[in-house]
Amino acid sequence: MTGVFAGSFQLIDDTKLEGGLEPVAYSEWVKQTLTNLKAGNEGILRFRRPQPTAAFSSQDTSHPNYQRAKEQALANGFTPIERGTGGRLSIFDEGALALTLIAPHSNPHEHTMRRYELFAGAIVGAISNLGIDARIGELPNEYCPGKFSINAQGRFKLVGVAQRMNRRGYQMGAIIAIERSGRACHAIADAYQTMALSFDPNTYGAISDLRVGLDYHEICQALVQSIVDELLR
Repeated sequence: MTGVFAGSFQLIDDTKLEGGLEPVAYSEWVKQTLTNLKAGNEGILRFRRPQPTAAFSSQDTSHPNYQRAKEQALANGFTPIERGTGGRLSIFDEGALALTLIAPHSNPHEHTMRRYELFAGAIVGAISNLGIDARIGELPNEYCPGKFSINAQGRFKLVGVAQRMNRRGYQMGAIIAIERSGRACHAIADAYQTMALSFDPNTYGAISDLRVGLDYHEICQALVQSIVDELLR
C-alpha cells in the first residue's frame, strides 16, 4: 500500500510514560510535525495514553455556544484544544488509547477515502483479533459521528477516526476507548447539550465492557501487527 500511505515508519510508544505530553503540547507537536514534513522523511506512528482532553473541531469553534461548551469541558476536568481534523467534539482521558499516524506524501489528497478505509479496517482487524465483534459504521446519535467510526456489535462506539492533510503529507488519528470513562461520557453529554447536538449516552462504551483485563500492551501489540504489518510495510 505504498501509494496510499507512502514511505517507511518509526514507531513511538508513549503508553508507559508517566503523564506524557499535556493536550495543548501534544496538539502543537502534531501540527508542527505535519507542517515540517519533507519528501523522504520517515513517517511516524505514535501510540499514547492521553491526558484528559476536549478536542474541538472547526465546526465546534464556530458554534455560537462554543465558549460556554469550552468552559464546561474545563470545569469537568478536560483541557480544551482545537484540532485540525474534522468531525465534532471528542472528549477522552487516560482510559483511551490514541494513535497518530503522520507521513509525507507527494499527493495526499489522491488517496483520502482509501486511507480512511484501510486505516479503519486495520483497527477493526486488530480489535476483532482480541475477540470483539468490531464493525465500521456510524451509530445513531453517537458522539463525534463519522462514516468510519468503529462500533462494537452495532451497540456502542469504540473508536473515532479522523484525517487531515496539507501539500506535504497527511495525519491520521484514532481514539480508541479501552476503559470506560464515566466522567468523559458526562462531559460529552454536557457539551453536546450546550451546542444542541444529538448524543445518546447508550452509544458510549469501551473495550473493557466486552473484554475485562486486556492491558494496553496487549492491545498495542494487536494494533501494531495489524497497522504496521498490513498497511505500512
